Amino acid sequence: MKKLLIVSGCSFTTDNYCSAHHPYMDTEWKKWPEILGEKLDMTTINLGKSGSGNEYILSTLCDEILAHEQKNIGMVIAAWSQYQRKDYANQERWSSSHFEEKGDWKYFVDRSLRYYYMFQVFCESKNIPYLQFQMIEPIKDFINDLNKRSAYFRTGGCELDIDEVISYASKNTYYKLIEEHTKNNFLGWPPVSGFNLQYHITKDKTINEYQISKEDLHPSALGHEKYAEFIYEHIQHSAKST
Repeated sequence: MKKLLIVSGCSFTTDNYCSAHHPYMDTEWKKWPEILGEKLDMTTINLGKSGSGNEYILSTLCDEILAHEQKNIGMVIAAWSQYQRKDYANQERWSSSHFEEKGDWKYFVDRSLRYYYMFQVFCESKNIPYLQFQMIEPIKDFINDLNKRSAYFRTGGCELDIDEVISYASKNTYYKLIEEHTKNNFLGWPPVSGFNLQYHITKDKTINEYQISKEDLHPSALGHEKYAEFIYEHIQHSAKST
């Protein structure tokens, strides 16, 4: 029996992605979790869901881990989404919104750093190999939108600046605890100040062969292969360095 690769994330991860910009496009190509599972010789369980936030990602991963014997799990991967998204469940069915109206930007940052750390501690407590990374920009893309929406997202009447977010996050207690375990387990640390997998692969989101189109920045079939290759190389390098 092959071991399990358990993955959760947003629309950049889900295996049933449908393009809002190109609704008639056939997007049934293999997604990166399945491709990665084949490279690792594991059976993939893809929990990714379009529009989901980090609560959904953490919750579905923890629940799925508990549904299997530890010996059968080869690796668990969290492909984190944007900080300001809101997840909620009704009758065991998850839904999400792209923007949570309540709470301020510091809450968004603190909450996601807690999720990072909770995922880290949960996997380590079960002695399960894990990897986490920021799939898409956590908050930078929404800075202008945040400033327009509410004074909650401003400091002293001034517009929020990404450098202020970075400075705040780096002083967070969870940030420091995660940083101690980042060498092999957190690809591209720290995500708040720059790295996310989408940016790394698509080179500042300019149109190229790795994304669907100029309008739809989600990974194309070739993009999913590139994502899987990049993650696989990191896993292989990490294995050799331990």
